[in-house]
Amino acid sequence: MSYDSLAEPGSARFGRFIVAALVLDILALAALIYAPEPPPARVVKPATLAVHMVQPAPPKPNPKPAPLPPPPVPALPKPPPPLPHHPHVAPKPPPKRVIHHPIIHRPPPPVPAPPTAPTQPAPPAPVQSAPPPSPAVIQSVEARYVGTIKGIILGNLVVPTAMRNLGASGVATIAFKVAPNGQILSAKVLRASDYAAANRAALAAVRDSRFPAFFAKMPKHPIIFEVNINVSGAQ
Repeated sequence: MSYDSLAEPGSARFGRFIVAALVLDILALAALIYAPEPPPARVVKPATLAVHMVQPAPPKPNPKPAPLPPPPVPALPKPPPPLPHHPHVAPKPPPKRVIHHPIIHRPPPPVPAPPTAPTQPAPPAPVQSAPPPSPAVIQSVEARYVGTIKGIILGNLVVPTAMRNLGASGVATIAFKVAPNGQILSAKVLRASDYAAANRAALAAVRDSRFPAFFAKMPKHPIIFEVNINVSGAQ
């Protein structure tokens, strides 16, 4: 047996299978094409629900309670028997109230004194002015005042440095007017020294001073004083 003879029966079977498969496909396609249409789907309509409102029954009225019987009225007491009447005996009147008024003793009014004649005020005593001080007293008081203000001037004196270095000294006479309250009204160099610096220092010492008021028994008008001031640079 050759190889070709063994292979032929298998080829014939394979061919039959292919033909059978084609036939089955054709039948299935024909069945799909010519199959009847399915019936339409059933539509279910919604049911209508009727709602009936039921009114509740009115509440039954509560029965009224029976009224209570009235309370018993208490019995009134019997009135007392009337008093016996005595027509011939009159009732006694109440005793009268005696009011005692206090006796007030008032002193007699004072007798006004007879008017007296107005007294004349005594005349004021005459003011006796003190006698003016004598010239000697005035000169003595002024001398004490000059000594006081000269000490104040020397306390304010500043010696120039040039005169200290040279050891020079000079005396300047300063004239100045003073009011009774001690205020300096004016000042000037009346007699100058040989050093101008000494004159300026003496005049500045007077102007920078503050004097007290005039002493008692001094005149009550401005006075011009003349003071010699020694400006010395000597050690």
